[in-house]
Amino acid sequence: MRRNLFFTGLSGTGKSTVIHRALLATRILPVGYRTIRIYDDHGNVCAYVVSDVRSPEVGVQFISRKREEGWHRDYSLFCRTALAALEGAETYDVVLMDEIGGKELLDAAFYERITELLRKPVLCIGALKDRSGMERLIKKTATNNSIYRKTYERFRSFIEEYPESEIFTVTENNREEMYKRAVSFLADA
Repeated sequence: MRRNLFFTGLSGTGKSTVIHRALLATRILPVGYRTIRIYDDHGNVCAYVVSDVRSPEVGVQFISRKREEGWHRDYSLFCRTALAALEGAETYDVVLMDEIGGKELLDAAFYERITELLRKPVLCIGALKDRSGMERLIKKTATNNSIYRKTYERFRSFIEEYPESEIFTVTENNREEMYKRAVSFLADA
């Protein structure tokens, strides 16, 4: 059995929903972090919050949008919060990494910790930003884009080539099938 399961796909296809439904169905309480979209009164995404799954009420807003200023991103805040959530993760049965693949990969300590956990004998499940999401992020930001693209591809290659990992693409048409795959993966925990 493989130890690492990642779901990728277009933004909004339900990668995180698949994972969280499967966690509820199997009654597994993982360690790790979760990224949550915040919507404004008009139904538009206005912020992203990252939180430790053990204390979701203490989430921190690391991306926000103000109409006149555009998007503000604080990946160092994301990394500090996610790293704290992953402290001691190897002593748990299941580690949640939701979501990964943004410019947080440029933080050396974060990158090292994530790849270290993926090599440990613990089940890791997560949502991985797809390549189109990576390219959209590059268009929205002005710094470190060539380094980010290389780092993203190196990380994605690591997951694709590591024998203990699998990546599946979630679409609107296969969401239920991917949910069943996640439940099966977690049930084996």
